[in-house]
Amino acid sequence: ERKQLEQALAESEEAKTVLIDRLRYSIDELSNPILEIWDDVLVMPIIGMIDSRRTADMVQRLLAEVARTQSRFVIIDLTGVEIVDTRTADHLMKLMRKVEVIGSRCVLTGIRAAVSETLVDIGVDFGRITTLRNLKHGLREALRTTRRDRSSRSLDLLDDIGEEVTQKPRSR
Repeated sequence: ERKQLEQALAESEEAKTVLIDRLRYSIDELSNPILEIWDDVLVMPIIGMIDSRRTADMVQRLLAEVARTQSRFVIIDLTGVEIVDTRTADHLMKLMRKVEVIGSRCVLTGIRAAVSETLVDIGVDFGRITTLRNLKHGLREALRTTRRDRSSRSLDLLDDIGEEVTQKPRSR
């Protein structure tokens, strides 16, 4: 009987661990949503405390979503973040650089005073980072950027078509 009870207890503990992991994953999904607001534009609003574990999850999920959607513009909105520590701020800056390395432009919006102090204190190079007042300004910038990119691609396509038309036909 004792062995059966120990086995049942062990199975119960394992089931609880699996349930806790599923709940943690669900909470992470809800606390770090990534929204595709229109073609080529993603928004990741961050709410609440940010720690190293949560930041690592954000990096993994955002990079995967940028790759999946081929988005050209990412807005990380910090309006719901009261304060970050220096380590987390460093992780955020690295996240932005990683997003840019895979081909998307990344901006920060909604930075509160305490967060800005931390970013300045750790020596963030703001020459390479775009920060905007709020999400509305981020959306305007995204719209401007995606329109400009599409116009540029359209002009490139017209140039390519023009080159094909002006080339002499090949002799057989």
